[in-house]
Amino acid sequence: MTQKSSLKPPLILVALMVAGSLMAISQARAEDVCIQEKEAVIEVLASHLNAVKAGDMDGLMAVFSPTARMIGAGLTMSGDDIRQSFETALAEADLMPENFADRVEVHEDWALIEGEYREMIRPKSGSSSSLNQGRYLLLLACDGEGAWKFHRVMWWQDLI
Repeated sequence: MTQKSSLKPPLILVALMVAGSLMAISQARAEDVCIQEKEAVIEVLASHLNAVKAGDMDGLMAVFSPTARMIGAGLTMSGDDIRQSFETALAEADLMPENFADRVEVHEDWALIEGEYREMIRPKSGSSSSLNQGRYLLLLACDGEGAWKFHRVMWWQDLI
């Protein structure tokens, strides 16, 4: 009668140990690559707002992930729709946005910014300026190369 050696761990145990090690390595890499500071995440928002004020489409779109979605005012946009929306808005008016973050959280490779926004809209036609204001929620994801990008942008306007 042959006995199985108790020195060889079952295959499932080996697989679990390897998977656990890979997860730990992956998490360590995410922590090394993604700057885990609120200031780094807030800087992405500041960069976006500065690009909007300057009418810089490339800078404005640089903060969006390829899978980003914008949801608000009854619309859901992604990819080229986001770009087209900003191009149209900037062609028709100068936009002067301000955002006030109430809450900023960073968790490994994702982050959240929630707050209030105000945007003065100055039509290039010379008609009267208007103020758009409300609340926003931004979900950001770290792209694996250390850059934080908008993944979901949600907003809702105050009813005045």
